[in-house]
Amino acid sequence: MTDRNGYQPETNESNNVLVLPIQLVATDLVVSAASATAAAATIGDAIGVSWTVRNQGSTEAPADWFDYVVLSSNTALDSGDAVVASEFISAQTPLASGATYSIDREVTIPNVPAGARYLLFVADRTNIQGETNEANNVFAVPLEVRAADLVVGDLTVEPVTLSSGRNVTVRWMDVNAGNGATRFSWYDRVQVRNLTTGQTLRDDYVYYDRNANGDIDAG
Repeated sequence: MTDRNGYQPETNESNNVLVLPIQLVATDLVVSAASATAAAATIGDAIGVSWTVRNQGSTEAPADWFDYVVLSSNTALDSGDAVVASEFISAQTPLASGATYSIDREVTIPNVPAGARYLLFVADRTNIQGETNEANNVFAVPLEVRAADLVVGDLTVEPVTLSSGRNVTVRWMDVNAGNGATRFSWYDRVQVRNLTTGQTLRDDYVYYDRNANGDIDAG
């Protein structure tokens, strides 16, 4: 197009454009397959995951990008999802049209609400590589997330009647009422309080060492 703004007066202003047809080609990355080594996992567990990305566009993908694996409450990718892995895709690029690559990783289940969740495998999470379709980069795999639920059981105090200066023995059990085993160490807390005055007489912590004592299974 010549004289786009019409500065130069002309005998004919309708013949200033020459059109040539062109064809635009671009890549289109999709996660064509994905899987996890477990259908259910407890918070803190490490599980294996794998995914395959295919360039179904008509030209090669020349950029380097990041693939992500996130844990979500649904199949839609959003900012509230928990990132469990990211993979820099560089050795596999440029990715030719029709070509694929596969990644195997181990991921740890983070502290998220237990229940039905999804592992979302996302190609080019940050949209570094231009594509004809940016809405088809996610592959969802269902995963049940389980968790422990610690409750105090069989609490006893001896003697029942306390007096100043005397020793007292407190016994209890940590019971896992959840649907997943414990995966961490923790502290139990024992407080002795005067309910009349509100004064705290004792405030002690007892460490449960997972490495020494093992995990507590569900139930």
